[in-house]
Amino acid sequence: MALGKLWQVFFGKRSESGAPAEAVRADPTLPAPLNASRTTANDPPGPTTIPPAVGLSGVAKTEATSPIKSSGLSRGKRLTAKRLAKVEADPQRVLAVAPAASTHDARPARPKKNAWTPWLAGRSVLSVLDTQPGDGTRAVEILEAIVCVSNPMPKYAAIDSFELASGGLSVLKFHRLVRGAGGQAIPVPGGLLDGLRHLSQTHGTVDLVLLAGAEADWERADVRRWVERVAHPTTTILRRTTEGRWVAVERPNVVATERRPSKAA
Repeated sequence: MALGKLWQVFFGKRSESGAPAEAVRADPTLPAPLNASRTTANDPPGPTTIPPAVGLSGVAKTEATSPIKSSGLSRGKRLTAKRLAKVEADPQRVLAVAPAASTHDARPARPKKNAWTPWLAGRSVLSVLDTQPGDGTRAVEILEAIVCVSNPMPKYAAIDSFELASGGLSVLKFHRLVRGAGGQAIPVPGGLLDGLRHLSQTHGTVDLVLLAGAEADWERADVRRWVERVAHPTTTILRRTTEGRWVAVERPNVVATERRPSKAA
């Protein structure tokens, strides 16, 4: 026993194979856990290795170092920087990500010429009143004849029964047709006299009046009275004859008023 202790003092403790413990620790062919188990309390501590974190999939997670992430930018700015980096890496992506120019709200420099141009050319028509819009085709044609850059969104009012009449023009379709032609739709459901009264109290006067239908008879005194309520001295009033032609309505009282000299003169 005494010889064994002296041997341990001078040469260290032997392993099971007969080699000193230092040789066992220095052997690089042995795995790390075996080397760690052979260390003694007197050995200096070695470098500590922290194992990588393992995710749910069993794959070790590595912390990627990104210059964008470490720059202190907000999330929105980081995303923008990443997109710009992709575009710079591939210039052909510019064609794919560049939005196409929208021409939905574009207005022509001059109105379109059609059958209504002789009646409307040279006149400032910012608002229209139609007493019987029919299927909405006339509204589209008139708006095409007046909509332009200087008159981008004229008002188009229509007095009609709309859905109340079987097979009539619906309010929704009237809105869609007028808006598609560049105008602002103002539907007035009801009869002619009630519609004229409502329009005169809510919207005032208009620049063009279209009298169509049996109810819009210019010979009737009540119709003339209420039409004059929504018309100003320069309003153009057109009525549709029984033959389907449009003729201008003579307004002798308005003409006499226009020729009368003003007090200032």
